Amino acid sequence: LITAIIVGAIIYFTYQKFYTGVIYSRSFAVTLVGMTIMTAVITLAISTNIVISLGMVGALSIVRFRTAIKDSRDTVYIFWTIIVGICCGVGDFIVAGVGSGFVFILLLLLGAIKNNNRMLVIIRGERTKETQIQAVMYKFFGAKAVLRVKNSTDSSIEFIYDC
Repeated sequence: LITAIIVGAIIYFTYQKFYTGVIYSRSFAVTLVGMTIMTAVITLAISTNIVISLGMVGALSIVRFRTAIKDSRDTVYIFWTIIVGICCGVGDFIVAGVGSGFVFILLLLLGAIKNNNRMLVIIRGERTKETQIQAVMYKFFGAKAVLRVKNSTDSSIEFIYDC
């Protein structure tokens, strides 16, 4: 667990340092550390008992992530934390460390490529105006307007674009 905490903290600082998107979330960064530790704990629990393992699989299968991933690069961090947690849970600390080193170097190299000309556009409006809102966004921004999140209710709609 100590190794999971240490590597989770490294993942946290890597996300904090190299994240280049406009939707940086400190709470997501903290969640990465928690996911690393929880995955290690779950792996420790299910590796010793088949009954617990089946119970955990059943319990975890009903949990759904309802929050949309706002940037596809966040998936790298999510998988990194899960893999490190599993490695620490089964006691394979060398794989956790070496694998994290490779991922860190990859993110270091790719993190040097920055685009500071980006903005986040949040639009809230009536649901009946949905097509007009999208038309205006694509008129002004063209292909640079990437829809990241679309939330809607019966009467309102919210778009979050990365431009």
